[in-house]
Amino acid sequence: MSPNEPGSDGKPRQTAINAYWAIYGGWAGLAKSPFLWLAIILTIVCYPFWSATENGTRLWTQSAIAVVPGLLGFSLGGMAILLALSSARLLKAIRSGGKPDSLFMKTVASFFHFILLQTSAICAAFISKAFSSDLISFCGFFLMAYGTLVAIAVAWNLFDIARIFNATANLEEPDEQDNDASENPQGGRT
Repeated sequence: MSPNEPGSDGKPRQTAINAYWAIYGGWAGLAKSPFLWLAIILTIVCYPFWSATENGTRLWTQSAIAVVPGLLGFSLGGMAILLALSSARLLKAIRSGGKPDSLFMKTVASFFHFILLQTSAICAAFISKAFSSDLISFCGFFLMAYGTLVAIAVAWNLFDIARIFNATANLEEPDEQDNDASENPQGGRT
């Protein structure tokens, strides 16, 4: 089914970017983000770094090109692990019955935001490397700073999921408890 085809209610389904933006909170959510404001402050404070040039090339771009791809790999790997290795019990708990603003969807939206910012930062670094402009350099460094700080928000969501996973650990199905007992007669796993 295409995102533009009508859903069960007859309305067109949201595109992935529209769904992410709605879950993230839109412009209001962006304006309320402490990481956005910290990135702005960091960008202003780091003016000597992002404005510096050597042979007409912005020096900060090399740092971005060296650091951001590693963060991007972490982001994609973390999202893949969350989606692929979560137990049915954990997914049931964080999906909140399929609510559009469940912790599961908020965490996926956080990862999407993280990946979008990092990809934008890499592209901005390439553009800034090609065109030495204070405006482009400011925007690119801001994206790199914001994309780096958003790692804290993603880690925060993952911590919330870990707390839920830990709380649901004692809610095992009876057959899972029987398997645990048969693995080690003293009651623990070996």
